Amino acid sequence: RNDDTYGFKEGRYLLILAAIFNIWMFSIPPEFRRARFCSEEQVANYPDSHCTTFGTWREGIADYYANGGGVEFDFSVEGKE
Repeated sequence: RNDDTYGFKEGRYLLILAAIFNIWMFSIPPEFRRARFCSEEQVANYPDSHCTTFGTWREGIADYYANGGGVEFDFSVEGKE
């Protein structure tokens, strides 16, 4: 007999990881959270599209934390200043 019919025992680890990831995403600056990952060619062709390569995004996050970073929750919506 399976006592874990709904997967709560096995799924709790995934839930915890997803919750930690989502909390972290809302604690970084919006320009990193709203960035879309694109190829280097797309970044060069469309500079105003919030498009960045993963390497550039990762370096920006590393620089953010290297310069003091901090946790500031920001739930702002783009275009709603």
